[in-house]
Parts: sequence; C-alpha cells; structure tokens
Amino acid sequence: AANILRLGHPNMIHLAAGDAERALEEANEGFALIPKQTYITPHYHFLLVTCQADLYERRGRRAFERIEADWPLIKSAQFLRAQCLRLEIRHLRARAAVAAACEGSTPSSKGRGRTTRDHLLREATHEANIIRRDALPLGGALGDVVLAAVAHLQGDEERSLSLLDDCQRRFDSLGLKLYREATRFVANHLRHDANAMSESVSQMKRKNIVNTAAMTGMLVPNFNLPTSN
Repeated sequence: AANILRLGHPNMIHLAAGDAERALEEANEGFALIPKQTYITPHYHFLLVTCQADLYERRGRRAFERIEADWPLIKSAQFLRAQCLRLEIRHLRARAAVAAACEGSTPSSKGRGRTTRDHLLREATHEANIIRRDALPLGGALGDVVLAAVAHLQGDEERSLSLLDDCQRRFDSLGLKLYREATRFVANHLRHDANAMSESVSQMKRKNIVNTAAMTGMLVPNFNLPTSN
C-alpha cells in the first residue's frame, strides 16, 4: 500500500509542496521493491513520477531520455492500447520532447547520432496530433497545449496564444482547474500581463501549490517561465 503512494499520481503531493528531490527519493524507494522481469503498471508509474520531477526541475533532456528508454517496453506491454493510459503516456512524451527541444540536441535512444531540436518538435507534434484524435474529451485540450508550445518555439505567437486561450476554456469546462490556471498563466506571460499572471498564481496557491511557475512549466512546457513565484 505504501508503494501506491510513492509511485504515480499520489507522488504529486511532493511537487505541489515544491520538493522534487523528495518526489524522486520516494519513487526510487518504492520502485526498489518492484520486480523488474516484466514491464508492468508500477514501472510506468515510476516513469511518470521521475519524468514529471525532471520537467518540474527543467531537466527536459533527462525526462526525454527516460521516456525514450522505456518507450519500446511501453509499446510491448500494450499500454498505448489502454484508453485510461494512452493520453497520459503520449502527453508525457510530448511534454518531454518540447522541454528537451529547448535544451538543444539530445542523445538518440536508437544510438544513431543525436536528436535535433527540429526532430524533437516533430515528435511532440506527432504525439499531440494523436492525442487530439482520441475519443476522450480531454484529448483535444491536451494536444493543443503541446501544439501551442511548439508554435511558440517556432515563433508563431499568434497561433500559440489562440490555442492557449481555447485550451483555457476547454479545461474549465472539463473541471481541470490546475491545467486551466497553468494555461492561463502561460498565455498572460506571453502577453506580459503581470496582473493576470498574479491572479493565476493566487488561484494555484489556494490549491497549496508552493512553486506555481515550476508546476506550470511541468504541465505546460516550455515558455521561458520564471523559475519561481
């Protein structure tokens, strides 16, 4: 039972508290007790925790390396066929690809040279488009958040803002308040609207998010956000 709290979504309480190091420590302790012979759900939950901690700490390259190392195992375990998992998995990979693209080239998991920034953005776009086609209502908003980040990194601020504004409305209609405020924070950051950004910070602080900029950057990378607020 303790391992359930160390791995996967329950571990997010440590990121909310601003303690990515504790999140990783708990995940490593929990994962040490998991059998390693077959890739099963706890292996993915460990990947989720460690990748999100890396994204929280702005280690995009490390997050992408982690998920690329596990990607063949995720496929062979048929996790991408499970509707309850596939959106989350693909969104995690897309977020990691965008964050890694901001750091330049990263080692290729297939051992053929290096993965370029343009390739990483293509991978993020590919995952986003798959997510957007999913039957689940959440898919469109999660996919478009990634496409907004790609547009921003490609210099298309108008498209990026249009997508972010639309995502805010959809996250709100779905009751996903943290995603709504993170997306709103990013949009107002691009507009240089400090007052509106402060309102989003206040909303997230009410949900006990200690470092709202880091949490936002983990959910909606990568918009050159401040390191903390």
